[in-house]
Amino acid sequence: MAYLPKSSSILIVGSGTFGLSTAVHLARRGFTNIQCLDRFPYPSPDSAGYDVNKIIGMRNDTALTARVSREALAGWQEPLFESVWHEVGLITAATNEEATEYCRSAYQSWIDCGEGDNVQWLESAKDFQELVPQLRNGSLSNWRGFYHRRAGWAYAAEALRLMGDEAARLGVRFATGASATMKSLLLDNQGRATGIVAEDGTRWIADRIVLCTGAWSDALLDTEGQLEAKCWTVAHIQLSPEECAAFKDIPVVMNLEEGFFFEPSEDGQIKICNEFPGFTHKVTLDDGRETSEPRSNAQNPGDTIPHQSRKEVRELLAKTIPQFKDRQFVVEKVCWCTDTRDRNWLLDVHPKHPRLIVATGDSGNAFKMLPVIGKYISDLVEGKSLDPMLKEAWRWRPDKTSRDQRWGGDGKTRDLKDMDGWKNDESRSARESKL
Repeated sequence: MAYLPKSSSILIVGSGTFGLSTAVHLARRGFTNIQCLDRFPYPSPDSAGYDVNKIIGMRNDTALTARVSREALAGWQEPLFESVWHEVGLITAATNEEATEYCRSAYQSWIDCGEGDNVQWLESAKDFQELVPQLRNGSLSNWRGFYHRRAGWAYAAEALRLMGDEAARLGVRFATGASATMKSLLLDNQGRATGIVAEDGTRWIADRIVLCTGAWSDALLDTEGQLEAKCWTVAHIQLSPEECAAFKDIPVVMNLEEGFFFEPSEDGQIKICNEFPGFTHKVTLDDGRETSEPRSNAQNPGDTIPHQSRKEVRELLAKTIPQFKDRQFVVEKVCWCTDTRDRNWLLDVHPKHPRLIVATGDSGNAFKMLPVIGKYISDLVEGKSLDPMLKEAWRWRPDKTSRDQRWGGDGKTRDLKDMDGWKNDESRSARESKL
Protein backbone atom coordinates (compact mmCIF):
# COMPACT_ATOMS: atom_id res chain seq x y z
CA MET A 1 0.00 0.00 0.00
CA ALA A 2 1.08 3.57 -0.72
CA TYR A 3 1.41 6.30 1.90
CA LEU A 4 -1.97 7.05 3.48
CA PRO A 5 -2.71 10.75 4.18
CA LYS A 6 -4.03 11.53 7.66
CA SER A 7 -7.24 12.88 6.11
CA SER A 8 -8.04 9.54 4.43
CA SER A 9 -11.45 8.06 5.20
CA ILE A 10 -11.25 4.97 7.40
CA LEU A 11 -14.27 2.77 8.06
CA ILE A 12 -14.08 0.43 11.06
CA VAL A 13 -16.83 -2.20 11.16
CA GLY A 14 -17.35 -3.40 14.73
CA SER A 15 -17.06 -1.60 18.07
CA GLY A 16 -15.55 -4.34 20.18
CA THR A 17 -11.98 -5.08 21.24
CA PHE A 18 -10.37 -4.99 17.77
CA GLY A 19 -12.43 -2.05 16.50
CA LEU A 20 -12.18 0.30 19.47
CA SER A 21 -8.47 -0.33 19.97
CA THR A 22 -7.87 0.39 16.28
CA ALA A 23 -9.92 3.58 16.42
CA VAL A 24 -7.92 4.90 19.37
CA HIS A 25 -4.53 4.04 17.88
CA LEU A 26 -5.38 5.58 14.50
CA ALA A 27 -6.74 8.73 16.12
CA ARG A 28 -3.64 9.05 18.29
CA ARG A 29 -1.57 8.86 15.09
CA GLY A 30 -3.41 11.89 13.75
CA PHE A 31 -6.01 10.36 11.44
CA THR A 32 -9.00 12.70 11.33
CA ASN A 33 -11.68 10.88 9.32
CA ILE A 34 -12.48 7.69 11.22
CA GLN A 35 -15.99 6.20 11.25
CA CYS A 36 -16.99 3.22 13.44
CA LEU A 37 -20.09 1.15 12.66
CA ASP A 38 -21.93 -1.33 14.87
CA ARG A 39 -25.45 -2.54 15.47
CA PHE A 40 -25.17 -1.27 19.04
CA PRO A 41 -23.57 1.75 20.74
CA TYR A 42 -20.15 1.04 22.19
CA PRO A 43 -19.29 -1.07 24.04
CA SER A 44 -21.12 -3.38 21.67
CA PRO A 45 -22.96 -6.14 23.55
CA ASP A 46 -22.30 -8.36 20.53
CA SER A 47 -18.56 -8.14 21.25
CA ALA A 48 -16.74 -11.04 22.91
CA GLY A 49 -15.26 -8.46 25.27
CA TYR A 50 -18.68 -7.33 26.51
CA ASP A 51 -18.61 -9.07 29.86
CA VAL A 52 -18.34 -8.25 33.54
CA ASN A 53 -14.72 -9.40 33.72
CA LYS A 54 -11.99 -11.00 31.64
CA ILE A 55 -8.70 -12.63 32.58
CA ILE A 56 -5.60 -10.52 32.00
CA GLY A 57 -2.99 -13.25 32.03
CA MET A 58 0.11 -12.81 29.96
CA ARG A 59 1.51 -15.70 27.92
CA ASN A 60 5.17 -16.53 27.47
CA ASP A 61 5.04 -19.89 25.70
CA THR A 62 6.31 -18.57 22.34
CA ALA A 63 8.38 -15.59 21.24
CA LEU A 64 5.25 -14.16 19.62
CA THR A 65 3.00 -14.38 22.68
CA ALA A 66 5.80 -13.18 24.97
CA ARG A 67 6.38 -10.05 22.91
CA VAL A 68 2.72 -9.08 22.56
CA SER A 69 1.97 -9.97 26.18
CA ARG A 70 4.69 -7.71 27.54
CA GLU A 71 3.46 -4.82 25.41
CA ALA A 72 -0.12 -5.41 26.57
CA LEU A 73 0.82 -5.62 30.25
CA ALA A 74 2.58 -2.28 29.95
CA GLY A 75 -0.51 -0.92 28.22
CA TRP A 76 -2.78 -1.91 31.10
CA GLN A 77 -0.72 0.40 33.31
CA GLU A 78 -1.92 3.39 31.27
CA PRO A 79 -3.96 5.82 33.43
CA LEU A 80 -6.94 5.23 31.12
CA PHE A 81 -7.38 1.74 32.62
CA GLU A 82 -6.64 2.54 36.26
CA SER A 83 -10.26 2.08 37.36
CA VAL A 84 -10.77 -1.30 35.63
CA TRP A 85 -7.48 -3.22 35.96
CA HIS A 86 -7.13 -5.49 39.03
CA GLU A 87 -3.71 -7.10 39.47
CA VAL A 88 -4.78 -9.84 41.90
CA GLY A 89 -2.75 -12.62 40.29
CA LEU A 90 -3.69 -15.70 38.30
CA ILE A 91 -3.56 -19.41 39.11
CA THR A 92 -3.11 -21.60 36.02
CA ALA A 93 -3.67 -25.27 36.83
CA ALA A 94 -4.25 -28.57 35.06
CA THR A 95 -5.14 -32.17 35.78
CA ASN A 96 -4.02 -34.45 32.95
CA GLU A 97 -0.39 -34.90 31.95
CA GLU A 98 -0.49 -32.98 28.66
CA ALA A 99 -2.03 -29.86 30.18
CA THR A 100 0.17 -30.14 33.28
CA GLU A 101 3.23 -30.30 31.06
CA TYR A 102 2.05 -27.10 29.39
CA CYS A 103 1.85 -25.48 32.83
CA ARG A 104 5.37 -26.65 33.70
CA SER A 105 6.71 -25.26 30.45
CA ALA A 106 4.93 -21.93 30.96
CA TYR A 107 6.19 -21.70 34.54
CA GLN A 108 9.77 -22.39 33.46
CA SER A 109 9.54 -19.85 30.66
CA TRP A 110 8.58 -17.15 33.17
CA ILE A 111 11.62 -18.03 35.26
CA ASP A 112 13.86 -17.99 32.18
CA CYS A 113 12.75 -14.47 31.25
CA GLY A 114 13.42 -13.03 34.70
CA GLU A 115 9.96 -13.37 36.26
CA GLY A 116 11.05 -15.93 38.84
CA ASP A 117 10.17 -13.68 41.77
CA ASN A 118 6.61 -13.33 40.44
CA VAL A 119 5.74 -16.99 39.88
CA GLN A 120 5.25 -19.91 42.26
CA TRP A 121 4.82 -23.60 41.41
CA LEU A 122 1.89 -25.38 43.09
CA GLU A 123 2.30 -29.16 43.28
CA SER A 124 -0.51 -30.23 45.62
CA ALA A 125 -3.93 -29.25 46.90
CA LYS A 126 -2.22 -28.03 50.04
CA ASP A 127 -0.06 -25.64 48.00
CA PHE A 128 -3.13 -24.14 46.35
CA GLN A 129 -4.96 -23.84 49.66
CA GLU A 130 -2.05 -22.19 51.44
CA LEU A 131 -1.85 -19.61 48.68
CA VAL A 132 -5.64 -19.13 48.50
CA PRO A 133 -7.26 -20.08 51.83
CA GLN A 134 -10.69 -19.63 50.27
CA LEU A 135 -10.04 -22.95 48.47
CA ARG A 136 -9.56 -24.85 51.73
CA ASN A 137 -12.86 -26.74 51.38
CA GLY A 138 -12.13 -27.92 47.85
CA SER A 139 -10.64 -31.27 46.90
CA LEU A 140 -8.62 -29.85 43.96
CA SER A 141 -8.07 -33.45 42.91
CA ASN A 142 -4.83 -33.90 40.95
CA TRP A 143 -4.43 -30.15 40.44
CA ARG A 144 -0.94 -28.89 39.62
CA GLY A 145 0.06 -25.54 38.22
CA PHE A 146 1.50 -22.15 39.05
CA TYR A 147 0.63 -18.71 40.34
CA HIS A 148 1.67 -15.54 38.53
CA ARG A 149 1.49 -12.33 40.54
CA ARG A 150 1.63 -9.95 37.58
CA ALA A 151 -1.77 -10.92 36.22
CA GLY A 152 -5.41 -10.61 37.19
CA TRP A 153 -8.58 -9.37 35.57
CA ALA A 154 -10.28 -6.28 34.16
CA TYR A 155 -13.84 -5.00 34.15
CA ALA A 156 -14.23 -5.89 30.50
CA ALA A 157 -17.26 -3.97 29.25
CA GLU A 158 -16.16 -0.92 31.22
CA ALA A 159 -12.68 -1.10 29.67
CA LEU A 160 -14.29 -1.12 26.22
CA ARG A 161 -16.43 1.87 27.21
CA LEU A 162 -13.31 3.74 28.26
CA MET A 163 -11.69 2.99 24.90
CA GLY A 164 -14.82 4.17 23.10
CA ASP A 165 -14.87 7.38 25.12
CA GLU A 166 -11.20 7.95 24.33
CA ALA A 167 -11.85 7.42 20.63
CA ALA A 168 -14.79 9.84 20.68
CA ARG A 169 -12.70 12.41 22.54
CA LEU A 170 -10.12 12.15 19.77
CA GLY A 171 -12.73 12.80 17.09
CA VAL A 172 -13.79 9.31 16.00
CA ARG A 173 -17.41 9.17 14.81
CA PHE A 174 -19.82 6.37 15.71
CA ALA A 175 -22.98 5.19 13.95
CA THR A 176 -25.40 2.48 15.14
CA GLY A 177 -28.58 0.68 14.16
CA ALA A 178 -29.64 -0.95 10.89
CA SER A 179 -27.85 1.72 8.84
CA ALA A 180 -24.59 0.80 10.58
CA THR A 181 -24.98 -3.00 10.62
CA MET A 182 -23.01 -4.66 7.84
CA LYS A 183 -24.84 -6.89 5.39
CA SER A 184 -22.17 -7.28 2.70
CA LEU A 185 -19.15 -5.72 1.06
CA LEU A 186 -19.69 -2.94 -1.48
CA LEU A 187 -17.78 -3.83 -4.65
CA ASP A 188 -16.66 -1.76 -7.63
CA ASN A 189 -16.93 -2.89 -11.26
CA GLN A 190 -13.70 -4.86 -10.84
CA GLY A 191 -15.11 -6.80 -7.88
CA ARG A 192 -12.95 -5.04 -5.30
CA ALA A 193 -14.26 -3.75 -1.99
CA THR A 194 -14.78 0.00 -1.70
CA GLY A 195 -16.97 -0.07 1.41
CA ILE A 196 -19.89 -1.93 2.93
CA VAL A 197 -23.65 -2.16 2.45
CA ALA A 198 -25.72 -1.98 5.64
CA GLU A 199 -28.86 -3.93 6.50
CA ASP A 200 -31.12 -1.03 5.48
CA GLY A 201 -29.25 -0.48 2.21
CA THR A 202 -27.06 2.40 3.39
CA ARG A 203 -23.72 2.44 1.56
CA TRP A 204 -20.53 3.38 3.36
CA ILE A 205 -17.49 4.09 1.16
CA ALA A 206 -13.96 4.64 2.46
CA ASP A 207 -10.30 4.65 1.49
CA ARG A 208 -9.71 1.83 3.98
CA ILE A 209 -12.22 -0.65 5.40
CA VAL A 210 -11.29 -2.51 8.59
CA LEU A 211 -13.43 -5.56 9.35
CA CYS A 212 -13.45 -6.06 13.13
CA THR A 213 -16.56 -8.22 13.01
CA GLY A 214 -15.58 -10.90 15.51
CA ALA A 215 -17.73 -14.00 15.61
CA TRP A 216 -19.76 -12.72 12.62
CA SER A 217 -16.69 -12.52 10.36
CA ASP A 218 -17.08 -15.77 8.43
CA ALA A 219 -20.80 -15.21 7.91
CA LEU A 220 -20.06 -11.78 6.40
CA LEU A 221 -16.94 -12.70 4.43
CA ASP A 222 -15.80 -16.04 3.06
CA THR A 223 -12.60 -16.62 5.02
CA GLU A 224 -11.93 -19.91 3.26
CA GLY A 225 -12.21 -22.04 6.37
CA GLN A 226 -9.88 -19.94 8.52
CA LEU A 227 -12.47 -18.97 11.13
CA GLU A 228 -15.12 -20.72 13.18
CA ALA A 229 -17.57 -18.87 15.42
CA LYS A 230 -17.97 -20.67 18.74
CA CYS A 231 -19.49 -19.90 22.09
CA TRP A 232 -18.65 -20.73 25.68
CA THR A 233 -21.00 -20.92 28.62
CA VAL A 234 -21.09 -18.61 31.62
CA ALA A 235 -22.96 -18.75 34.94
CA HIS A 236 -23.07 -16.33 37.87
CA ILE A 237 -23.91 -16.97 41.51
CA GLN A 238 -24.93 -14.30 44.02
CA LEU A 239 -22.96 -13.90 47.25
CA SER A 240 -23.96 -12.19 50.47
CA PRO A 241 -22.00 -9.11 51.62
CA GLU A 242 -20.17 -11.28 54.16
CA GLU A 243 -19.24 -13.84 51.49
CA CYS A 244 -18.08 -11.07 49.16
CA ALA A 245 -15.78 -9.71 51.85
CA ALA A 246 -14.32 -13.19 52.39
CA PHE A 247 -13.55 -13.62 48.67
CA LYS A 248 -12.40 -10.10 47.87
CA ASP A 249 -9.06 -9.87 46.03
CA ILE A 250 -8.58 -13.62 45.54
CA PRO A 251 -6.56 -14.51 42.43
CA VAL A 252 -8.33 -15.64 39.31
CA VAL A 253 -8.52 -19.44 39.61
CA MET A 254 -8.22 -21.24 36.26
CA ASN A 255 -7.90 -24.92 35.45
CA LEU A 256 -7.16 -25.37 31.76
CA GLU A 257 -9.41 -28.43 31.57
CA GLU A 258 -12.15 -27.66 34.08
CA GLY A 259 -12.81 -23.92 34.02
CA PHE A 260 -12.22 -20.71 35.93
CA PHE A 261 -13.80 -18.13 38.22
CA PHE A 262 -13.15 -14.63 39.56
CA GLU A 263 -13.51 -12.72 42.78
CA PRO A 264 -16.99 -11.20 43.30
CA SER A 265 -17.98 -8.30 41.07
CA GLU A 266 -19.25 -4.97 42.38
CA ASP A 267 -22.78 -6.37 42.50
CA GLY A 268 -21.65 -9.39 44.52
CA GLN A 269 -21.63 -12.05 41.80
CA ILE A 270 -18.98 -14.67 41.06
CA LYS A 271 -18.68 -15.52 37.37
CA ILE A 272 -17.85 -19.15 36.56
CA CYS A 273 -16.98 -20.65 33.17
CA ASN A 274 -16.52 -24.32 32.38
CA GLU A 275 -13.65 -25.13 30.01
CA PHE A 276 -14.34 -27.08 26.80
CA PRO A 277 -13.69 -26.67 23.05
CA GLY A 278 -16.83 -24.57 22.50
CA PHE A 279 -20.20 -24.86 20.78
CA THR A 280 -20.99 -23.93 17.18
CA HIS A 281 -24.30 -22.84 15.65
CA LYS A 282 -24.27 -24.21 12.11
CA VAL A 283 -26.39 -22.50 9.45
CA THR A 284 -26.52 -22.45 5.65
CA LEU A 285 -26.10 -18.97 4.20
CA ASP A 286 -27.91 -17.56 1.17
CA ASP A 287 -24.84 -18.24 -0.98
CA GLY A 288 -24.92 -21.92 -0.01
CA ARG A 289 -21.95 -21.81 2.33
CA GLU A 290 -22.25 -23.57 5.67
CA THR A 291 -20.80 -21.68 8.60
CA SER A 292 -21.25 -21.19 12.32
CA GLU A 293 -23.29 -18.03 12.94
CA PRO A 294 -23.59 -16.51 16.43
CA ARG A 295 -26.78 -16.16 18.43
CA SER A 296 -25.63 -13.38 20.70
CA ASN A 297 -27.13 -12.86 24.13
CA ALA A 298 -27.90 -9.25 23.20
CA GLN A 299 -30.05 -10.28 20.25
CA ASN A 300 -31.40 -13.51 21.78
CA PRO A 301 -31.83 -12.83 25.52
CA GLY A 302 -34.12 -15.83 25.95
CA ASP A 303 -31.42 -18.36 25.03
CA THR A 304 -30.13 -20.56 27.85
CA ILE A 305 -27.16 -22.90 28.29
CA PRO A 306 -27.17 -26.70 27.84
CA HIS A 307 -27.61 -29.12 30.75
CA GLN A 308 -24.04 -30.37 30.25
CA SER A 309 -22.67 -26.88 30.83
CA ARG A 310 -24.63 -26.44 34.06
CA LYS A 311 -23.32 -29.80 35.25
CA GLU A 312 -19.70 -28.89 34.48
CA VAL A 313 -19.95 -25.49 36.18
CA ARG A 314 -21.29 -27.16 39.32
CA GLU A 315 -18.53 -29.79 39.17
CA LEU A 316 -15.93 -27.00 39.12
CA LEU A 317 -17.58 -25.35 42.12
CA ALA A 318 -17.70 -28.70 43.94
CA LYS A 319 -13.93 -29.19 43.48
CA THR A 320 -12.94 -25.65 44.43
CA ILE A 321 -15.51 -23.80 46.58
CA PRO A 322 -18.03 -26.56 47.38
CA GLN A 323 -20.09 -24.39 49.72
CA PHE A 324 -21.46 -22.77 46.54
CA LYS A 325 -21.98 -25.89 44.41
CA ASP A 326 -25.77 -25.80 44.78
CA ARG A 327 -26.14 -22.02 44.72
CA GLN A 328 -28.74 -20.80 42.24
CA PHE A 329 -27.43 -19.42 38.95
CA VAL A 330 -28.62 -15.83 38.68
CA VAL A 331 -27.11 -15.46 35.19
CA GLU A 332 -26.79 -18.09 32.45
CA LYS A 333 -25.56 -17.13 29.00
CA VAL A 334 -23.20 -17.93 26.15
CA CYS A 335 -20.33 -15.72 25.02
CA TRP A 336 -19.36 -15.81 21.34
CA CYS A 337 -15.83 -15.72 20.00
CA THR A 338 -14.02 -16.65 16.78
CA ASP A 339 -11.33 -19.31 16.68
CA THR A 340 -8.64 -19.70 14.06
CA ARG A 341 -7.13 -23.12 13.44
CA ASP A 342 -3.87 -22.30 15.22
CA ARG A 343 -5.35 -19.75 17.68
CA ASN A 344 -3.26 -16.94 16.21
CA TRP A 345 -5.15 -13.85 15.07
CA LEU A 346 -6.06 -13.10 11.48
CA LEU A 347 -4.69 -9.60 10.80
CA ASP A 348 -3.98 -8.96 7.14
CA VAL A 349 -4.90 -7.07 4.00
CA HIS A 350 -7.39 -9.21 2.08
CA PRO A 351 -5.62 -10.81 -0.91
CA LYS A 352 -8.43 -9.83 -3.32
CA HIS A 353 -9.39 -6.46 -1.85
CA PRO A 354 -6.48 -3.98 -1.41
CA ARG A 355 -8.57 -1.52 0.62
CA LEU A 356 -9.84 -4.18 3.02
CA ILE A 357 -8.05 -5.08 6.26
CA VAL A 358 -9.35 -8.18 8.02
CA ALA A 359 -8.87 -7.99 11.80
CA THR A 360 -10.43 -10.90 13.65
CA GLY A 361 -9.69 -14.39 15.00
CA ASP A 362 -9.89 -13.62 18.73
CA SER A 363 -9.32 -17.27 19.74
CA GLY A 364 -9.74 -16.33 23.39
CA ASN A 365 -6.60 -14.18 23.29
CA ALA A 366 -7.72 -10.71 22.19
CA PHE A 367 -9.32 -8.81 25.07
CA LYS A 368 -6.22 -9.08 27.26
CA MET A 369 -4.40 -7.31 24.41
CA LEU A 370 -6.94 -4.45 24.21
CA PRO A 371 -4.36 -1.71 24.89
CA VAL A 372 -2.10 -2.74 21.99
CA ILE A 373 -3.94 -4.84 19.40
CA GLY A 374 -5.04 -1.72 17.55
CA LYS A 375 -1.41 -0.73 17.06
CA TYR A 376 -0.78 -3.69 14.76
CA ILE A 377 -4.04 -3.19 12.87
CA SER A 378 -3.24 0.51 12.44
CA ASP A 379 0.11 -0.42 10.91
CA LEU A 380 -1.76 -2.47 8.29
CA VAL A 381 -4.15 0.42 7.64
CA GLU A 382 -1.18 2.73 7.03
CA GLY A 383 0.47 0.21 4.73
CA LYS A 384 3.37 -0.46 7.07
CA SER A 385 4.99 -3.89 7.13
CA LEU A 386 4.61 -5.89 10.31
CA ASP A 387 7.60 -7.55 11.93
CA PRO A 388 8.24 -10.80 9.94
CA MET A 389 7.34 -12.96 12.95
CA LEU A 390 4.00 -11.19 13.39
CA LYS A 391 3.27 -11.09 9.67
CA GLU A 392 3.82 -14.83 9.34
CA ALA A 393 1.64 -15.70 12.35
CA TRP A 394 -1.26 -13.40 11.48
CA ARG A 395 -1.32 -13.67 7.69
CA TRP A 396 -4.29 -14.71 5.54
CA ARG A 397 -3.83 -18.49 5.68
CA PRO A 398 -6.60 -20.76 4.31
CA ASP A 399 -4.89 -23.93 5.58
CA LYS A 400 -7.48 -26.53 6.52
CA THR A 401 -5.12 -29.30 7.57
CA SER A 402 -4.73 -28.57 11.26
CA ARG A 403 -6.87 -27.69 14.23
CA ASP A 404 -5.44 -26.69 17.60
CA GLN A 405 -8.25 -27.81 19.89
CA ARG A 406 -8.85 -26.41 23.32
CA TRP A 407 -8.77 -28.58 26.42
CA GLY A 408 -11.71 -29.53 28.59
CA GLY A 409 -14.99 -31.39 28.29
CA ASP A 410 -14.78 -34.41 26.02
CA GLY A 411 -12.39 -32.60 23.70
CA LYS A 412 -14.97 -32.21 20.92
CA THR A 413 -16.66 -29.17 19.44
CA ARG A 414 -20.42 -29.73 19.33
CA ASP A 415 -23.30 -27.79 17.81
CA LEU A 416 -25.77 -26.07 20.13
CA LYS A 417 -28.70 -27.65 18.31
CA ASP A 418 -27.45 -31.08 19.41
CA MET A 419 -27.20 -30.18 23.10
CA ASP A 420 -29.89 -31.20 25.58
CA GLY A 421 -31.38 -28.36 27.55
CA TRP A 422 -30.43 -25.55 25.19
CA LYS A 423 -33.56 -23.41 24.94
CA ASN A 424 -33.91 -20.77 22.25
CA ASP A 425 -36.36 -19.21 19.81
CA GLU A 426 -35.36 -21.73 17.13
CA SER A 427 -36.11 -24.76 19.28
CA ARG A 428 -39.41 -23.28 20.43
CA SER A 429 -40.45 -22.62 16.82
CA ALA A 430 -39.50 -26.16 15.85
CA ARG A 431 -41.56 -27.62 18.68
CA GLU A 432 -44.54 -25.42 17.86
CA SER A 433 -44.43 -26.44 14.18
CA LYS A 434 -44.93 -30.06 15.22
CA LEU A 435 -48.06 -29.33 17.25
